[in-house]
Amino acid sequence: MSDTPLRPRSITEIVDTAFTLYRRHVSQFVMVAAIAYAPHLLFIVLRGGDENTDVMSTAIGSIVAAVVSMISFSLVTGVVHRLGSQAYLEGTVDVEGAVRATLPRVPALIGSAILMAVAVTIGLLCLLVGALYVAARFFAVTPAIMLEGQSVFDAFSRSSQLSDGRKWPILGTLALVFGIYFLLGIGLSVVLISATLAGQAWIALVVNAIFTILAYPATALVTLVLYYDARIRTEGFDVEHLSSRLDQTAAAPVGGS
Repeated sequence: MSDTPLRPRSITEIVDTAFTLYRRHVSQFVMVAAIAYAPHLLFIVLRGGDENTDVMSTAIGSIVAAVVSMISFSLVTGVVHRLGSQAYLEGTVDVEGAVRATLPRVPALIGSAILMAVAVTIGLLCLLVGALYVAARFFAVTPAIMLEGQSVFDAFSRSSQLSDGRKWPILGTLALVFGIYFLLGIGLSVVLISATLAGQAWIALVVNAIFTILAYPATALVTLVLYYDARIRTEGFDVEHLSSRLDQTAAAPVGGS
């Protein structure tokens, strides 16, 4: 059983809890991220060595790159949410089980990512406020798909329900993790620019890949803890989960009989 208590948390506590889960199971999270990111990285490497730069080839390459990237990031996002949920609720993780549970949900994750991109784009056309509203309202789409088995459109509806009346705290949490990611990205940009100007593009590629593999699971875990925090506050999930655990304990055979 997990030693991380289920309770309402402040913005900083949500981020701290996500990072704690990440540190406890860092090898599993990094391994999953690396494996899922590998096809995307391989495609970039192969494409970089292609000397055919005509317009059609460039357009096709860009489309394929976008598809490969979407599949890779959908897979790692889904698996991280499953693993994170196991770590948060049970204290242990099962990578194989998380991957098996995620694979059938990848099409739904891709569909939700496309719809989210469209919604954010529309929000940007309504100035930054619209994009922030979209981010807050639909923060829990992926957890709803992965942990509740919701369909794409039902997941958007479910996230809207969980974010009702809580958009400011959600935005505050997302802003904090984005700020941390942004500050780390500034340092990374210096390395990437320096390597590129020095003619060492491969160094920039490797550094960017390492940063993505290390940082992406942590940001996904913030969304996961935020999702459970919303359920605890609005649905009493902490009490529900404790009751379920007690029922399982009571139903377990005594003395191995």
